Amino acid sequence: MMRPIHFLIALLTISIFEVLPSRVYSSTPEEPQKHAVFSVYSIGWLHEQDLWYEASKGDYRIVQFRRLNRSRNYDYRGSSTLVFHTKSFDDKGNAIYTPVSKCTLPEQGQQFLLLFTRSTDENPAADRTQILVSDDSPEGMPFDSIRFLNATPWQLEGTFAGNEIELAPGLSECFSVDPNPEIPVPIGLGIRINGQIEPMLMNHWTFYPGNRVLMLLLPPDRKHSKRIRAISLVQHKQEIPPPKAEHKETQMRSNQAQPLGLTQDLESGQRM
Repeated sequence: MMRPIHFLIALLTISIFEVLPSRVYSSTPEEPQKHAVFSVYSIGWLHEQDLWYEASKGDYRIVQFRRLNRSRNYDYRGSSTLVFHTKSFDDKGNAIYTPVSKCTLPEQGQQFLLLFTRSTDENPAADRTQILVSDDSPEGMPFDSIRFLNATPWQLEGTFAGNEIELAPGLSECFSVDPNPEIPVPIGLGIRINGQIEPMLMNHWTFYPGNRVLMLLLPPDRKHSKRIRAISLVQHKQEIPPPKAEHKETQMRSNQAQPLGLTQDLESGQRM
């Protein structure tokens, strides 16, 4: 027979183990919520159909891509992993949201440009879309600057504004520019073959004060072409809204590199 004192200790022990898990669970802090504003652009018109995202818990909203410029701004509150879905319906007409791609938003920052491009991962189970996250705030991408997105599979080398430059695939750092419309800035890029640079882009670009430029460098249109394509997303500081949702912004101008070996006509250079 259990003595009274032993029975009391056993009862207290059982009570502690019954109460402790609920206290630990209830005191676990919730995952921090990320508040961000983002716009999207699909490189090479990868997404012809609209996508959906969960703007807040249970609130799915459509994301619409534009062929010639970035989208409007979208507001987001949730975890740092932003997931995009396609939308379909079951036999009863209920909406079904199927995840198709995702990205991780940096802990710091609130304004982002999400660039959708084809994934280089050969794993069949991997997402076919890769989303590159670019800091879209004036602090992350200052005015009177340019950032390159090398969307080719090659390491590009050459000169920009008289300085040597190397661009690995992906997003580059920001480069400051002298926004003097009277003095176009020369650029020449190529790939190194047997120790020599084979030119793939040669041009002159004109920059105007108060702009910032994201320059997309894309593979050639034709199979045996040796010319990469350049598309610029240009914003003036007066066009950038405060960080709130669904504000139309920016215009994009496209530019195709001139044929190699031709004398560059300053009037045909890109104006930014």
